[in-house]
Amino acid sequence: RSIKRLFDFGVPINSENSYSPLSSLAPNEIPLRYDGSSYYVDALIAGSEKLSFKLDSGASSSTIPHLIIQRLRADGILTEDHSRGQNTFIGWNGSAGDREVWTIPSIQIGHAIANNVRASEAISGDSTLLGVSFLGRFRTWSIDNERRVLILGEPLDLKPPPLDAVRPSEN
Repeated sequence: RSIKRLFDFGVPINSENSYSPLSSLAPNEIPLRYDGSSYYVDALIAGSEKLSFKLDSGASSSTIPHLIIQRLRADGILTEDHSRGQNTFIGWNGSAGDREVWTIPSIQIGHAIANNVRASEAISGDSTLLGVSFLGRFRTWSIDNERRVLILGEPLDLKPPPLDAVRPSEN
């Protein structure tokens, strides 16, 4: 009974006779943890910091804890060139607050990598969120609630097409 509860919450079961949900994942599927109300996903920030994010499709920006931002700055991974100043963010409860905004060189979950992701610096009490600034880098994304996986489509090409590719033909 306890093992089934762990499995229900996304904890892999390590037993030779047990089905392992991680072994059946496609390259574009990322395992999620579920706490009864929210999904969480593990990520690698700028190739150096591991972090667990709450998946939040209602958040326009991702958020990264102040301590992680400070470590990335101390390691020279983030510089002043990555700073985008402060923006005012409105929380789920309507509260407003100013947060420092950064361009994070990369965020990787599973095999998926998004470069130059906009993220605000989370202050004490803020959740660490993986928002639309990451999810919007993919053509599609969805959650398989039964299997508890995030399914990412092809990455978007963020470069605009050349002008001659969008002009109507003159036939």
